[in-house]
Order: sequence, then C-alpha cells, then structure tokens
Amino acid sequence: MHGTRVVVPDRDNAQRLTALAAAAFQTDETGWTPKDFLALGGLPRAALLSDTAFENALLILQLAADEAEILNVGVVPAARRQGLGRALLAGAEDLARALGTQRVFLEVAADNTPARALYAAAGYTQVGQRPAYYLRPDGTRQDALVLARSLG
Repeated sequence: MHGTRVVVPDRDNAQRLTALAAAAFQTDETGWTPKDFLALGGLPRAALLSDTAFENALLILQLAADEAEILNVGVVPAARRQGLGRALLAGAEDLARALGTQRVFLEVAADNTPARALYAAAGYTQVGQRPAYYLRPDGTRQDALVLARSLG
C-alpha cells in the first residue's frame, strides 16, 4: 500500500499544488489556482493529501462540524491503477475520523466508471443525484452522483 502525507498549502508549495492538480484531475471542471489553495487554509478547516513523493496524486478535503467533503481526488495518468487513489481515500478517511468527523461526502460524474468503482469498493453509497451538473467541453451535461460513507 502506498503512503500518503498531509500537505499544508503555503506560498512555497501553492504553484506545485496547482501543477499537480492540473495533471491529476485533468478535467475542465477543475481549475484550481495557487490563490485557491492558499484560501483553503489548512487543518482543521481543510486538508490536502498527496502521495509521499508529492508528485503523483492529490485529494482535497473540506471539513465542517462532523462532516467532511472530498472536493477532488486525482492521480496523474502514468501512476493510475497502482493503489494511489485508494491510499488517498483511506488517508482522508483516517484523518477525518481523527478530527471527529462522522460522515464523508463526495460527488462523482455518473459516467466516471473507474472512480465509481473505487468509491463503491471503499463503501460509499449513493445518497443523491444532481441532474446535468457537469458541463462537458462538447456542451453536453452529465449527472453528478452524491455519495457518502459513515465513519462511525
């Protein structure tokens, strides 16, 4: 299993986070900038998890009261299917649990089969749906599935 690390966004790593997000997320819906990462702050409000090398995977977690929301999770294409996504997810859940979070939410595009398989294997179930939520480059829209997992 791969290790993960919590990354605190600061002026020294904001550019690196932006480049990693662009490489890992590879979607038009995700346009993270250095300013966005700095605005997230850090614990206890938000957490960024990366692979230990800080170059192949990134997960952005927002925390509020007893809930957490995974805003984005991604792995650069060359490092996919090696367990990094699963490691990030487990690391985020462990951190959220340690901070007193009872439940984790996330949204995933209905047509994102690999991500849906990862989340299902980790115990996430569908609790809602946002019709036509994601706008694709070709002008079509895709539903977002709202998934959740109890950490209790």
